[in-house]
Amino acid sequence: PISFEIFDDAVLRRANELSFGRHQLPTFDLARTNYLLNFGADLLGTWNSPLAHSVAYGAMRQGRGGSRPKFVQVEPRMSQTGASADEWLAVRPGTEGALALGLAHVIMKAGLRPSDAAGGAGTLVEGWASGLPAFTPEAVAKETGVSVARIERLATEFASYGPAVAVIGGAPLAHTNGLAQALAVNALNALIGSVGAEGGVSF
Repeated sequence: PISFEIFDDAVLRRANELSFGRHQLPTFDLARTNYLLNFGADLLGTWNSPLAHSVAYGAMRQGRGGSRPKFVQVEPRMSQTGASADEWLAVRPGTEGALALGLAHVIMKAGLRPSDAAGGAGTLVEGWASGLPAFTPEAVAKETGVSVARIERLATEFASYGPAVAVIGGAPLAHTNGLAQALAVNALNALIGSVGAEGGVSF
């Protein structure tokens, strides 16, 4: 039988190949990020490299320049990682990608980042060039169970607290729409300029 971890890795590698031309797992600069938005990856429990993540997470939580970075966990069921977050969001299983696109919609509509900032990663998401009209806060709230006000606030925070990074892994990638969810998060990272940047995601 194929283990869940192998399936998870395969989806991430494929998503990164399509988005960034890199068929490999990403590296997250957690130690230097100011805002960690995590979609389902049990970073501090069992996902990928928990020891490395825990060390980087510890450095992140020390803060820099008198401010403490924020950590938001998005998942249907609270994990060990979720219990350590500043803010925990319960979403319906399989809707993590919809939430990521809802945040991107708000960011683009508010002019916090232009749609073309995502480059090639954005072109893989239907409706991206037109600002994701199907992913308004109202539509995403209905699909995910996350309130409109919360979606709008998180989008503003994620675009403004830089450097920031979004992570997806674990259960969200096991759904039939797992690849689409990974592509959505990749596009969100590209939109805010976290790919290849300090405090972001690299390869």
